[in-house]
Amino acid sequence: MICALHVLDELERFCKEHWVVGDISFTGGNPFLYPGFSDLYREAVRRGFQVDILGNPVERRQIEAICEIRPPNSYQMSLEGRRSHNDFIRGKGHYDRVMGFSDVLRELEVPCHIMLTATDHNLKEVLPLAALLKDKVDVFTFSRLCLTGEPDESYWFERMNLTPVVNS
Repeated sequence: MICALHVLDELERFCKEHWVVGDISFTGGNPFLYPGFSDLYREAVRRGFQVDILGNPVERRQIEAICEIRPPNSYQMSLEGRRSHNDFIRGKGHYDRVMGFSDVLRELEVPCHIMLTATDHNLKEVLPLAALLKDKVDVFTFSRLCLTGEPDESYWFERMNLTPVVNS
């Protein structure tokens, strides 16, 4: 936690020197797994930073505890498509957990963002997923996965049958 507090110190100093408001996005897959996350979140809020969470669905009591400190500006989760495609990529049940948690966020009045990483394999999922999310989330965005370099034979290349873009 000392290292994280040092980062907050540096950001706070920078913001004061440049007369700007800092915006912190807590991420990492699931920032709630970080020991002391709620203390770090509380400290960021105390220092006046804007805070967002990019993570996975968590138990209702966990997001309620964060909202008692101050609700995040947004909570972003990832989906890779509709249920069958998403669960193939992210594991069985992930889609339903995200959809259920989006209801919790709406009840708590926390803006819910869904992000999709578009690949050749889920491009046809973008518009149908957008239609499903229309009245369920506040923001739906997607970006194009463009792998560069010389990849090793990693899990994702094999699992998704991706063709890398190689810089020459």
